[in-house]
Amino acid sequence: MFTCAHTMSVREWHGDMQGNEAWAREAAQRCIRAGFGVLRVATQNWADVKREHPEWFQPLFREKQCRQEVICTINYIYYLCPALREVHDVLQSCDSGNVELCRRQGIDLHVPEGISQVSADLYVVCEASSNVATNLNPRNLRLVYGAYSQPVLWCGFNMASQSTGSKGVVGDAASLQVLGGCLQRLLLYHIDQTYKALRCPFFGLVQRDHICFGFLRHRSQCCDSSSGDSMPMSDSDFSPEPVIPETLSIRQKRVYTVDEVLREALRETTKVRAAVDSFDIICLRLRSYMSSDDAILSADNHLVETQLQAVRDLRDTAQAARACNRLQSLLHGANGEMHGDLQAALGATDAETEVVRDPQEHIVMNWCKEENWLQPEEGQWKLLAMIRRGLVVHSSGAFLSCAHHNKQMHDFGECVRHFSVYKSFHLDERPPLEELAENLQRGHSDELTGGASALERYFGQSLLCSLHSSYFIRGSNIK
Repeated sequence: MFTCAHTMSVREWHGDMQGNEAWAREAAQRCIRAGFGVLRVATQNWADVKREHPEWFQPLFREKQCRQEVICTINYIYYLCPALREVHDVLQSCDSGNVELCRRQGIDLHVPEGISQVSADLYVVCEASSNVATNLNPRNLRLVYGAYSQPVLWCGFNMASQSTGSKGVVGDAASLQVLGGCLQRLLLYHIDQTYKALRCPFFGLVQRDHICFGFLRHRSQCCDSSSGDSMPMSDSDFSPEPVIPETLSIRQKRVYTVDEVLREALRETTKVRAAVDSFDIICLRLRSYMSSDDAILSADNHLVETQLQAVRDLRDTAQAARACNRLQSLLHGANGEMHGDLQAALGATDAETEVVRDPQEHIVMNWCKEENWLQPEEGQWKLLAMIRRGLVVHSSGAFLSCAHHNKQMHDFGECVRHFSVYKSFHLDERPPLEELAENLQRGHSDELTGGASALERYFGQSLLCSLHSSYFIRGSNIK
Protein backbone atom coordinates (compact mmCIF):
# COMPACT_ATOMS: atom_id res chain seq x y z
CA MET A 1 0.00 0.00 0.00
CA PHE A 2 1.21 3.49 -0.78
CA THR A 3 1.07 6.53 1.43
CA CYS A 4 -0.39 9.53 -0.36
CA ALA A 5 0.73 12.91 0.98
CA HIS A 6 -1.79 15.75 0.68
CA THR A 7 -1.24 19.39 1.58
CA MET A 8 -4.11 21.34 3.09
CA SER A 9 -5.10 23.94 5.68
CA VAL A 10 -7.26 23.35 8.77
CA ARG A 11 -10.40 24.87 7.25
CA GLU A 12 -10.04 22.86 4.04
CA TRP A 13 -10.06 19.70 6.15
CA HIS A 14 -12.69 20.50 8.82
CA GLY A 15 -14.80 23.24 7.23
CA ASP A 16 -15.87 26.23 9.33
CA MET A 17 -18.82 27.98 10.94
CA GLN A 18 -19.37 30.11 7.84
CA GLY A 19 -20.44 27.09 5.79
CA ASN A 20 -17.21 26.49 3.86
CA GLU A 21 -17.18 22.80 3.02
CA ALA A 22 -14.49 20.35 4.10
CA TRP A 23 -13.68 19.61 0.46
CA ALA A 24 -10.06 18.55 1.13
CA ARG A 25 -11.18 15.75 3.44
CA GLU A 26 -13.65 14.58 0.79
CA ALA A 27 -10.80 14.46 -1.75
CA ALA A 28 -8.71 12.44 0.69
CA GLN A 29 -11.60 10.01 1.16
CA ARG A 30 -11.56 9.31 -2.57
CA CYS A 31 -7.90 8.27 -2.27
CA ILE A 32 -8.66 6.14 0.78
CA ARG A 33 -11.50 4.37 -1.05
CA ALA A 34 -9.02 3.59 -3.85
CA GLY A 35 -6.79 1.84 -1.32
CA PHE A 36 -4.25 4.56 -0.49
CA GLY A 37 -3.20 5.81 2.89
CA VAL A 38 -3.34 9.59 3.23
CA LEU A 39 -0.83 11.61 5.21
CA ARG A 40 -2.28 15.03 5.91
CA VAL A 41 0.36 17.76 5.85
CA ALA A 42 -1.18 21.01 7.11
CA THR A 43 0.52 23.72 5.03
CA GLN A 44 0.20 27.51 5.11
CA ASN A 45 -1.30 29.92 2.62
CA TRP A 46 0.72 32.79 1.20
CA ALA A 47 -0.54 35.46 3.59
CA ASP A 48 0.29 33.38 6.68
CA VAL A 49 3.81 32.56 5.50
CA LYS A 50 4.41 36.20 4.57
CA ARG A 51 3.45 37.22 8.11
CA GLU A 52 5.10 34.43 10.13
CA HIS A 53 8.18 33.51 8.05
CA PRO A 54 9.14 36.35 5.69
CA GLU A 55 12.70 35.00 5.58
CA TRP A 56 11.46 31.95 3.64
CA PHE A 57 10.96 34.14 0.59
CA GLN A 58 14.73 34.60 0.22
CA PRO A 59 16.58 34.27 -1.99
CA LEU A 60 14.19 35.59 -4.62
CA PHE A 61 14.94 35.22 -8.31
CA ARG A 62 14.18 38.89 -8.77
CA GLU A 63 13.77 41.62 -6.21
CA LYS A 64 10.04 42.18 -6.68
CA GLN A 65 8.96 38.74 -7.84
CA CYS A 66 5.31 38.04 -7.09
CA ARG A 67 5.73 36.09 -3.84
CA GLN A 68 2.37 34.39 -4.27
CA GLU A 69 3.88 32.39 -7.14
CA VAL A 70 6.40 30.63 -4.91
CA ILE A 71 4.11 29.37 -2.13
CA CYS A 72 4.07 25.78 -3.49
CA THR A 73 7.88 25.71 -3.50
CA ILE A 74 7.99 27.00 0.07
CA ASN A 75 5.39 24.46 1.23
CA TYR A 76 7.39 21.62 -0.36
CA ILE A 77 10.66 22.70 1.28
CA TYR A 78 9.51 23.79 4.74
CA TYR A 79 6.37 21.72 5.40
CA LEU A 80 6.27 18.63 3.22
CA CYS A 81 9.92 17.48 3.45
CA PRO A 82 10.11 17.50 7.28
CA ALA A 83 6.73 15.70 7.52
CA LEU A 84 7.75 13.11 4.93
CA ARG A 85 11.04 12.45 6.73
CA GLU A 86 9.24 12.01 10.05
CA VAL A 87 6.51 9.68 8.81
CA HIS A 88 8.93 7.56 6.80
CA ASP A 89 11.17 7.03 9.84
CA VAL A 90 8.18 5.98 11.94
CA LEU A 91 6.76 3.64 9.29
CA GLN A 92 10.14 1.96 8.89
CA SER A 93 10.70 1.57 12.64
CA CYS A 94 8.38 -1.40 13.19
CA ASP A 95 7.32 -4.53 11.33
CA SER A 96 3.63 -4.42 12.25
CA GLY A 97 1.03 -1.96 13.47
CA ASN A 98 2.82 1.09 12.06
CA VAL A 99 -0.48 2.93 11.54
CA GLU A 100 -1.15 2.95 15.28
CA LEU A 101 2.45 3.95 15.97
CA CYS A 102 2.07 6.93 13.62
CA ARG A 103 -1.07 8.05 15.43
CA ARG A 104 0.64 7.75 18.82
CA GLN A 105 3.41 9.96 17.43
CA GLY A 106 0.83 12.59 16.47
CA ILE A 107 1.12 11.93 12.71
CA ASP A 108 -2.15 12.63 10.91
CA LEU A 109 -2.35 9.40 8.88
CA HIS A 110 -5.65 8.11 7.43
CA VAL A 111 -6.06 4.60 6.00
CA PRO A 112 -8.91 2.37 4.77
CA GLU A 113 -10.94 0.76 7.51
CA GLY A 114 -9.34 -2.35 9.02
CA ILE A 115 -5.79 -1.55 7.85
CA SER A 116 -3.11 -1.57 10.56
CA GLN A 117 0.07 -1.78 8.45
CA VAL A 118 1.08 0.31 5.42
CA SER A 119 4.08 -0.08 3.17
CA ALA A 120 6.48 2.80 2.68
CA ASP A 121 8.02 2.04 -0.70
CA LEU A 122 6.35 4.86 -2.65
CA TYR A 123 4.73 8.19 -1.84
CA VAL A 124 2.61 10.52 -3.93
CA VAL A 125 2.83 14.24 -3.21
CA CYS A 126 -0.27 16.01 -4.43
CA GLU A 127 -2.47 18.99 -3.64
CA ALA A 128 -5.69 18.70 -1.73
CA SER A 129 -7.55 19.60 -4.93
CA SER A 130 -6.15 16.57 -6.78
CA ASN A 131 -8.67 14.03 -8.02
CA VAL A 132 -7.52 10.39 -8.12
CA ALA A 133 -7.95 8.54 -11.44
CA THR A 134 -11.04 6.37 -11.81
CA ASN A 135 -9.08 3.13 -12.18
CA LEU A 136 -6.13 3.88 -9.91
CA ASN A 137 -5.11 1.76 -6.94
CA PRO A 138 -1.74 1.10 -5.27
CA ARG A 139 -0.94 -1.82 -7.57
CA ASN A 140 -1.74 0.13 -10.75
CA LEU A 141 0.31 3.12 -9.64
CA ARG A 142 3.27 0.81 -9.02
CA LEU A 143 2.93 -0.48 -12.61
CA VAL A 144 2.84 3.06 -14.04
CA TYR A 145 5.83 4.10 -11.89
CA GLY A 146 7.77 1.02 -12.97
CA ALA A 147 7.28 1.85 -16.67
CA TYR A 148 9.76 4.76 -16.36
CA SER A 149 13.43 4.76 -15.36
CA GLN A 150 13.32 8.10 -13.47
CA PRO A 151 13.13 7.85 -9.63
CA VAL A 152 10.71 10.80 -9.46
CA LEU A 153 7.77 11.13 -11.86
CA TRP A 154 5.26 13.90 -12.37
CA CYS A 155 1.97 12.08 -13.02
CA GLY A 156 -0.61 14.81 -12.42
CA PHE A 157 -2.84 16.72 -14.75
CA ASN A 158 -2.75 20.50 -14.63
CA MET A 159 -6.19 21.71 -15.66
CA ALA A 160 -7.01 21.27 -19.38
CA SER A 161 -3.53 20.63 -20.82
CA GLN A 162 -0.55 18.55 -19.84
CA SER A 163 2.17 20.60 -18.25
CA THR A 164 4.22 20.39 -15.10
CA GLY A 165 2.43 20.93 -11.82
CA SER A 166 2.31 19.76 -8.22
CA LYS A 167 -0.86 17.69 -8.51
CA GLY A 168 0.95 14.37 -8.51
CA VAL A 169 4.66 13.69 -7.99
CA VAL A 170 5.48 10.07 -7.19
CA GLY A 171 8.72 8.57 -5.86
CA ASP A 172 10.29 6.91 -2.86
CA ALA A 173 10.96 8.93 0.28
CA ALA A 174 14.67 9.45 -0.41
CA SER A 175 14.13 10.71 -3.98
CA LEU A 176 11.36 13.11 -2.94
CA GLN A 177 13.70 14.49 -0.28
CA VAL A 178 16.37 14.96 -2.96
CA LEU A 179 13.83 16.87 -5.05
CA GLY A 180 13.23 19.12 -2.04
CA GLY A 181 16.98 19.61 -1.72
CA CYS A 182 17.13 20.72 -5.36
CA LEU A 183 14.33 23.24 -4.80
CA GLN A 184 16.15 24.63 -1.79
CA ARG A 185 19.45 24.83 -3.71
CA LEU A 186 17.99 26.92 -6.54
CA LEU A 187 16.87 30.51 -6.53
CA LEU A 188 13.29 30.54 -5.29
CA TYR A 189 10.85 30.24 -8.16
CA HIS A 190 7.42 28.93 -9.14
CA ILE A 191 7.43 25.18 -8.50
CA ASP A 192 5.88 24.29 -11.88
CA GLN A 193 8.58 26.19 -13.76
CA THR A 194 11.34 24.72 -11.57
CA TYR A 195 10.09 21.21 -12.32
CA LYS A 196 10.50 21.97 -16.02
CA ALA A 197 14.14 22.92 -15.43
CA LEU A 198 14.86 19.70 -13.50
CA ARG A 199 13.79 17.23 -16.17
CA CYS A 200 16.60 14.73 -16.53
CA PRO A 201 17.28 11.03 -15.78
CA PHE A 202 16.22 11.82 -12.17
CA PHE A 203 12.92 13.61 -12.83
CA GLY A 204 10.51 12.76 -15.63
CA LEU A 205 6.99 13.45 -16.87
CA VAL A 206 4.61 10.63 -17.68
CA GLN A 207 2.88 10.40 -21.04
CA ARG A 208 -0.72 11.48 -21.40
CA ASP A 209 -2.09 7.94 -21.19
CA HIS A 210 -0.35 7.45 -17.80
CA ILE A 211 -1.66 10.56 -16.04
CA CYS A 212 -2.94 9.39 -12.64
CA PHE A 213 -4.35 12.53 -10.99
CA GLY A 214 -6.88 15.03 -12.29
CA PHE A 215 -8.37 18.05 -10.55
CA LEU A 216 -11.38 18.99 -8.48
CA ARG A 217 -12.90 22.44 -8.69
CA HIS A 218 -9.46 23.75 -7.95
CA ARG A 219 -8.66 25.84 -4.87
CA SER A 220 -5.39 27.63 -4.32
CA GLN A 221 -3.32 28.80 -1.37
CA CYS A 222 -1.61 31.34 -3.64
CA CYS A 223 -3.80 34.11 -2.23
CA ASP A 224 -3.50 37.16 -0.04
CA SER A 225 -6.25 36.20 2.41
CA SER A 226 -7.00 33.29 4.67
CA SER A 227 -10.38 32.78 2.97
CA GLY A 228 -9.14 32.60 -0.60
CA ASP A 229 -8.13 28.95 -0.35
CA SER A 230 -11.79 27.94 -0.20
CA MET A 231 -12.73 29.72 -3.42
CA PRO A 232 -13.14 27.50 -6.55
CA MET A 233 -10.77 28.40 -9.38
CA SER A 234 -12.41 26.22 -12.05
CA ASP A 235 -15.97 25.19 -12.88
CA SER A 236 -15.56 21.44 -13.35
CA ASP A 237 -13.90 18.30 -12.01
CA PHE A 238 -11.66 16.08 -14.06
CA SER A 239 -10.68 12.49 -13.36
CA PRO A 240 -8.30 10.76 -15.82
CA GLU A 241 -8.34 7.06 -16.70
CA PRO A 242 -4.73 5.97 -17.25
CA VAL A 243 -3.76 2.98 -19.38
CA ILE A 244 -2.18 0.56 -16.90
CA PRO A 245 0.91 -1.41 -18.03
CA GLU A 246 0.51 -5.18 -17.80
CA THR A 247 3.81 -5.85 -16.02
CA LEU A 248 6.30 -4.07 -13.81
CA SER A 249 9.19 -3.13 -16.11
CA ILE A 250 11.69 -1.49 -13.72
CA ARG A 251 11.99 -2.68 -10.12
CA GLN A 252 15.15 -0.89 -8.95
CA LYS A 253 15.97 2.70 -9.84
CA ARG A 254 19.20 4.66 -9.49
CA VAL A 255 19.81 6.64 -6.30
CA TYR A 256 20.78 10.31 -6.84
CA THR A 257 22.24 13.14 -4.76
CA VAL A 258 21.26 16.79 -5.23
CA ASP A 259 24.58 17.52 -6.98
CA GLU A 260 24.06 14.63 -9.38
CA VAL A 261 20.54 15.80 -10.23
CA LEU A 262 21.71 19.32 -11.02
CA ARG A 263 24.65 18.09 -13.08
CA GLU A 264 22.38 15.81 -15.11
CA ALA A 265 19.90 18.62 -15.75
CA LEU A 266 22.71 20.99 -16.78
CA ARG A 267 23.57 18.47 -19.51
CA GLU A 268 19.97 18.24 -20.76
CA THR A 269 19.61 20.01 -24.11
CA THR A 270 16.02 19.06 -24.93
CA LYS A 271 13.30 21.65 -25.21
CA VAL A 272 11.38 22.65 -22.09
CA ARG A 273 7.84 21.24 -21.96
CA ALA A 274 5.36 24.05 -22.75
CA ALA A 275 8.33 26.30 -23.57
CA VAL A 276 8.21 30.08 -23.63
CA ASP A 277 9.76 30.00 -27.11
CA SER A 278 11.28 27.47 -29.52
CA PHE A 279 14.75 27.90 -28.01
CA ASP A 280 13.78 27.47 -24.35
CA ILE A 281 16.22 24.68 -23.38
CA ILE A 282 16.29 22.84 -20.06
CA CYS A 283 19.97 23.36 -19.20
CA LEU A 284 19.87 27.10 -19.95
CA ARG A 285 16.69 27.57 -17.96
CA LEU A 286 18.18 25.69 -14.99
CA ARG A 287 21.34 27.80 -15.17
CA SER A 288 19.24 30.94 -14.90
CA TYR A 289 17.73 29.56 -11.66
CA MET A 290 21.15 28.81 -10.09
CA SER A 291 23.14 31.21 -7.99
CA SER A 292 26.51 32.10 -9.52
CA ASP A 293 28.32 30.90 -6.39
CA ASP A 294 26.66 27.46 -6.48
CA ALA A 295 29.13 24.73 -5.57
CA ILE A 296 28.74 22.97 -8.92
CA LEU A 297 29.55 26.13 -10.85
CA SER A 298 32.36 27.03 -8.47
CA ALA A 299 34.01 23.61 -8.64
CA ASP A 300 33.58 22.96 -12.35
CA ASN A 301 32.90 26.48 -13.51
CA HIS A 302 35.01 26.42 -16.67
CA LEU A 303 33.67 23.07 -17.85
CA VAL A 304 30.00 23.74 -17.08
CA GLU A 305 29.99 27.27 -18.46
CA THR A 306 31.87 26.14 -21.58
CA GLN A 307 29.26 23.46 -22.19
CA LEU A 308 26.42 25.92 -21.64
CA GLN A 309 28.03 28.44 -23.98
CA ALA A 310 28.23 25.74 -26.64
CA VAL A 311 24.49 25.17 -26.21
CA ARG A 312 23.85 28.91 -26.52
CA ASP A 313 25.97 28.98 -29.69
CA LEU A 314 23.97 26.10 -31.17
CA ARG A 315 20.77 27.90 -30.29
CA ASP A 316 22.02 31.07 -31.97
CA THR A 317 23.03 29.04 -35.02
CA ALA A 318 19.55 27.54 -35.21
CA GLN A 319 18.04 31.00 -35.00
CA ALA A 320 20.36 32.20 -37.76
CA ALA A 321 19.46 29.19 -39.91
CA ARG A 322 15.79 29.98 -39.53
CA ALA A 323 16.50 33.58 -40.54
CA CYS A 324 18.37 32.31 -43.62
CA ASN A 325 15.39 30.16 -44.60
CA ARG A 326 13.20 33.24 -44.28
CA LEU A 327 15.65 35.21 -46.42
CA GLN A 328 15.49 32.54 -49.08
CA SER A 329 11.70 32.65 -49.16
CA LEU A 330 11.76 36.44 -49.39
CA LEU A 331 14.29 36.23 -52.20
CA HIS A 332 12.03 33.86 -54.10
CA GLY A 333 8.93 35.95 -53.46
CA ALA A 334 10.51 39.29 -54.39
CA ASN A 335 11.82 38.11 -57.76
CA GLY A 336 9.51 35.31 -58.81
CA GLU A 337 12.44 32.94 -59.15
CA MET A 338 14.88 31.18 -56.84
CA HIS A 339 17.98 33.10 -57.96
CA GLY A 340 17.13 36.77 -57.98
CA ASP A 341 18.49 40.09 -56.78
CA LEU A 342 20.08 39.50 -53.37
CA GLN A 343 20.07 43.22 -52.56
CA ALA A 344 16.30 43.34 -53.14
CA ALA A 345 15.82 40.40 -50.80
CA LEU A 346 18.01 42.01 -48.14
CA GLY A 347 15.95 45.16 -48.49
CA ALA A 348 12.79 43.14 -48.00
CA THR A 349 14.31 41.51 -44.91
CA ASP A 350 15.33 44.88 -43.46
CA ALA A 351 11.85 46.26 -44.12
CA GLU A 352 10.24 43.24 -42.49
CA THR A 353 12.54 43.52 -39.48
CA GLU A 354 11.63 47.17 -39.01
CA VAL A 355 7.92 46.41 -39.35
CA VAL A 356 8.19 43.67 -36.73
CA ARG A 357 10.50 45.57 -34.38
CA ASP A 358 9.10 49.08 -34.59
CA PRO A 359 5.55 48.17 -33.47
CA GLN A 360 7.00 46.38 -30.45
CA GLU A 361 9.24 49.35 -29.69
CA HIS A 362 6.28 51.69 -30.02
CA ILE A 363 4.13 49.48 -27.77
CA VAL A 364 6.76 49.47 -25.01
CA MET A 365 7.59 53.14 -25.45
CA ASN A 366 3.91 54.11 -25.25
CA TRP A 367 3.44 51.97 -22.15
CA CYS A 368 6.46 53.61 -20.50
CA LYS A 369 5.22 57.05 -21.53
CA GLU A 370 1.94 56.39 -19.73
CA GLU A 371 3.87 55.29 -16.63
CA ASN A 372 6.13 58.39 -16.86
CA TRP A 373 9.31 56.30 -17.18
CA LEU A 374 10.82 58.28 -20.06
CA GLN A 375 12.58 61.01 -18.11
CA PRO A 376 15.36 61.97 -17.70
CA GLU A 377 16.63 61.63 -21.24
CA GLU A 378 19.72 59.52 -20.47
CA GLY A 379 17.44 56.63 -19.54
CA GLN A 380 15.62 56.62 -22.88
CA TRP A 381 18.39 54.91 -24.83
CA LYS A 382 18.84 52.39 -22.04
CA LEU A 383 15.14 51.59 -22.36
CA LEU A 384 15.52 51.15 -26.12
CA ALA A 385 18.52 48.85 -25.52
CA MET A 386 16.41 46.72 -23.16
CA ILE A 387 13.67 46.50 -25.80
CA ARG A 388 16.27 45.18 -28.24
CA ARG A 389 17.27 42.59 -25.61
CA GLY A 390 13.69 41.36 -25.17
CA LEU A 391 11.74 43.86 -23.02
CA VAL A 392 8.05 43.60 -23.90
CA VAL A 393 4.66 44.57 -22.48
CA HIS A 394 3.03 41.58 -20.81
CA SER A 395 -0.15 40.29 -22.49
CA SER A 396 -2.14 41.49 -19.45
CA GLY A 397 -0.89 45.05 -20.03
CA ALA A 398 -0.28 45.41 -16.28
CA PHE A 399 3.52 45.27 -16.30
CA LEU A 400 6.58 44.74 -18.49
CA SER A 401 8.13 41.35 -19.08
CA CYS A 402 11.07 39.66 -20.80
CA ALA A 403 10.42 37.71 -23.99
CA HIS A 404 13.02 35.15 -22.91
CA HIS A 405 12.14 34.68 -19.23
CA ASN A 406 8.47 35.64 -18.78
CA LYS A 407 9.32 37.85 -15.80
CA GLN A 408 7.17 40.52 -14.15
CA MET A 409 8.84 43.94 -14.01
CA HIS A 410 7.03 46.81 -12.36
CA ASP A 411 9.52 49.70 -12.44
CA PHE A 412 12.40 50.96 -14.53
CA GLY A 413 15.09 49.97 -12.06
CA GLU A 414 13.81 46.42 -11.97
CA CYS A 415 14.04 46.24 -15.78
CA VAL A 416 17.64 47.48 -15.72
CA ARG A 417 18.59 44.94 -13.04
CA HIS A 418 17.03 42.10 -15.04
CA PHE A 419 19.10 42.87 -18.14
CA SER A 420 22.35 43.81 -16.37
CA VAL A 421 22.53 42.36 -12.83
CA TYR A 422 20.43 39.24 -12.35
CA LYS A 423 22.05 35.85 -12.93
CA SER A 424 20.55 34.96 -16.28
CA PHE A 425 21.95 34.62 -19.79
CA HIS A 426 21.59 38.42 -20.27
CA LEU A 427 24.81 38.77 -18.25
CA ASP A 428 26.62 36.98 -21.09
CA GLU A 429 25.19 39.18 -23.85
CA ARG A 430 27.67 41.47 -25.56
CA PRO A 431 28.02 44.36 -25.53
CA PRO A 432 26.82 45.08 -21.96
CA LEU A 433 23.56 47.01 -21.61
CA GLU A 434 25.21 50.38 -20.88
CA GLU A 435 27.48 50.06 -23.92
CA LEU A 436 24.58 48.98 -26.15
CA ALA A 437 22.60 52.04 -25.04
CA GLU A 438 25.56 54.30 -25.87
CA ASN A 439 25.94 52.64 -29.28
CA LEU A 440 22.26 53.21 -30.06
CA GLN A 441 22.53 56.84 -29.05
CA ARG A 442 25.64 57.37 -31.21
CA GLY A 443 23.97 55.59 -34.11
CA HIS A 444 21.03 58.02 -34.02
CA SER A 445 22.97 61.20 -33.24
CA ASP A 446 21.92 64.38 -34.96
CA GLU A 447 24.76 66.01 -36.90
CA LEU A 448 23.37 69.51 -36.30
CA THR A 449 22.74 69.31 -32.57
CA GLY A 450 25.25 66.63 -31.67
CA GLY A 451 22.59 64.51 -29.99
CA ALA A 452 19.14 63.02 -30.38
CA SER A 453 16.24 62.02 -28.20
CA ALA A 454 14.70 58.57 -28.33
CA LEU A 455 11.40 60.25 -27.43
CA GLU A 456 11.61 62.54 -30.45
CA ARG A 457 12.31 59.56 -32.68
CA TYR A 458 9.14 57.82 -31.59
CA PHE A 459 6.72 60.58 -30.64
CA GLY A 460 7.79 63.77 -32.43
CA GLN A 461 8.89 67.15 -31.11
CA SER A 462 5.44 68.39 -29.98
CA LEU A 463 4.77 65.35 -27.81
CA LEU A 464 8.33 65.51 -26.56
CA CYS A 465 7.68 69.01 -25.18
CA SER A 466 4.51 67.85 -23.43
CA LEU A 467 6.42 64.96 -21.87
CA HIS A 468 9.06 67.33 -20.53
CA SER A 469 6.29 69.42 -18.93
CA SER A 470 4.77 66.28 -17.43
CA TYR A 471 8.16 65.34 -16.01
CA PHE A 472 8.49 68.58 -14.06
CA ILE A 473 4.95 68.20 -12.69
CA ARG A 474 4.96 64.49 -11.70
CA GLY A 475 8.65 63.65 -11.28
CA SER A 476 10.67 60.75 -12.59
CA ASN A 477 10.36 57.02 -12.00
CA ILE A 478 13.81 56.13 -13.37
CA LYS A 479 16.26 54.90 -10.78
